[in-house]
Amino acid sequence: GPVPEAWAGREDAMQAACAHDVREALRGLSLVANVDTTRYVVAGVGATAPIAVEAAGLDRRVQALLLLSPAPAVVEAGTTRERVRRLQLPIYFTSAPEDFPRFETTEALYQAGDRGRSRVGDVKAGGTGARPLRRDSAALKRLVDWLEETVPARAPAHPRKSAR
Repeated sequence: GPVPEAWAGREDAMQAACAHDVREALRGLSLVANVDTTRYVVAGVGATAPIAVEAAGLDRRVQALLLLSPAPAVVEAGTTRERVRRLQLPIYFTSAPEDFPRFETTEALYQAGDRGRSRVGDVKAGGTGARPLRRDSAALKRLVDWLEETVPARAPAHPRKSAR
């Protein structure tokens, strides 16, 4: 994507372009790899959380969101919260020690969404985003368990047994 400095004065347009790119990237992937693109999960890390939320709203195939150390800009917080409210998708939030100053933002996003299927997962290792998950196997296991429960693997297709 473009360097952040190039976004000055065009943040909304650039964010929308990036959100639209998610669906196009998945389409491209489906052309070169044998992957199931009928459903997928979108992840946003830090300041890209609003892009992930916007991307999820553009494609009904999105089944859930991962927001790792979500850090929307102050001016994006309200819009992102409203999009989360409208989507009502399950969301897994991570919160590491360095994320504590943004806890209120994470809490507001969690409260706006599908609380019954969403989780805020504490990560004990230092850092932000995905990095702490590499050093906290219990937190990574909780995330994987949530993914398997929320977006279970499809059962293999079995041919119908012929009736006798």
